[in-house]
Amino acid sequence: MANNAKRVIIGMSGGVDSAVAAWILKRDGYDVTGLFMHNWEEDGQCPAADDWADVQAVCARIGIPCYSVDFAKEYADGAALGADYIATGHYCKRVGDTLCRAADLDKDQSYFLNQVKTEQLSNVLFPLADVQKPWVRQTAEELGLPVAKKKDSTGICFIGERKFKAFLKTYLPANRGEIVDTSGKTVGEHDGLMYYTLGQRRGLNIGGVKGETGRWFVLGKDVKNNRLIVSCGDESALYTSELSGSGLNIIGAFDMPKSLKCTAKTRYRQADFGATLEAQPNGAFKLAFDTPQRAVTSGQYAVIYLGERCLGGGVIDN
Repeated sequence: MANNAKRVIIGMSGGVDSAVAAWILKRDGYDVTGLFMHNWEEDGQCPAADDWADVQAVCARIGIPCYSVDFAKEYADGAALGADYIATGHYCKRVGDTLCRAADLDKDQSYFLNQVKTEQLSNVLFPLADVQKPWVRQTAEELGLPVAKKKDSTGICFIGERKFKAFLKTYLPANRGEIVDTSGKTVGEHDGLMYYTLGQRRGLNIGGVKGETGRWFVLGKDVKNNRLIVSCGDESALYTSELSGSGLNIIGAFDMPKSLKCTAKTRYRQADFGATLEAQPNGAFKLAFDTPQRAVTSGQYAVIYLGERCLGGGVIDN
């Protein structure tokens, strides 16, 4: 069927990526409608108002309709607009029933989509799969899109730009406690364990306390006693050679062997490292690393790759 017989709803954030993705779809003959999700309110204010205005301006320039759906009070299973496909401005690629990396490896976002189910992927389009980010910027300028030079968002997904610590303080009660070194000596006070990450060096505010050598860093958390454990100098304790996890999601048809050689990431801005995956019953899994990795953190995702294919991923437990 011709593309103009297919209707596409594209999620639009107000940024340049989704704007150019929408234009690509229209250029390729699809019947395109932009959809902006309003997901957060603070004291009746609408922090996404500027982004919604940008979406409206972009859609007017491209010549497509757009709608804003309010999910601030509750999320729903899609809008009642009716479409053959859903599209996004993510940098990733769908090949059949599989998820793959985008051509622009520096912008590739397949890591964030590791929990997408195979059936959910079947009617999704990724217009930016085969393009580079500089081309997106240049195209937006050539089209006269008002977001051509808009800064890329680094905010909390679906909520927007926030000072992260201040945002958490608004919704999670701070529970201050001791910062201790590996011997148990108190070297400072933390603002709440949820504000700190494994391996973190900045923002510890340990003033006037001398360590052995080097800078202080977060080594662990004693949740039971509400203590943040820090060390300095030798970081060998931050490295591990394996992890165990749960909720392993495999995208696309795949005959999982008992032991699978693969590559993996445990955070987004990380080069792939070689690993061996052992899938276990009920979504449990183990991942053994070819070389030790720094600051592997419980609660984050381990994402599995086979070459360009993002096989899926699961939550790191230990």
